[in-house]
Amino acid sequence: MSDSPPASREAAPRADAPRPRLSVVMATYNRLALLTRLLEQLGRQTLPPSDYEVVVVDDGSKEPVREPLEALAKTLPYRLWVEGQQNAGAAAARHRGVTRARGDIVLITDDDMQVPEDFLQRHLEQHPPGSRHVILGRIDPDPAIQDMPLFERWYAYLHDRLAQRLDAGGARGFNLYTG
Repeated sequence: MSDSPPASREAAPRADAPRPRLSVVMATYNRLALLTRLLEQLGRQTLPPSDYEVVVVDDGSKEPVREPLEALAKTLPYRLWVEGQQNAGAAAARHRGVTRARGDIVLITDDDMQVPEDFLQRHLEQHPPGSRHVILGRIDPDPAIQDMPLFERWYAYLHDRLAQRLDAGGARGFNLYTG
């Protein structure tokens, strides 16, 4: 799959378009139903839609992704961008999404997440202006997803253990060294 135009009402961001405060980036591979559920939840956020955008990178799914997301984008209050690439793995897809993101802050999440309505607002509250924080959150695999590969379950377990060890009673950021 080649680099494709965004699935939004505009072909590309206008030069005078304001940058969103937050870009939500996610990779997807053959999980259209779960991804759609998450994108709809992101459409019900308490954060104003002009404050965020969502970038989805399809990592060469075998099922159609672009067309259903283009249709869904017309119903969402925020700007949705869809990129495509040949299957190169989640890390490569996330990297591509971060490169495409225009927000001041980038939130990377998985396509099978479920988020409460204040998810983005609460995330932004942990990033004071001018900060360079990295925030690590808890991963609770959805028990309804029976086909989650063993590696992903193991990764979620390890990620959760690390988050527990670093937790100091609530969300806590880490300063990011940028060179």
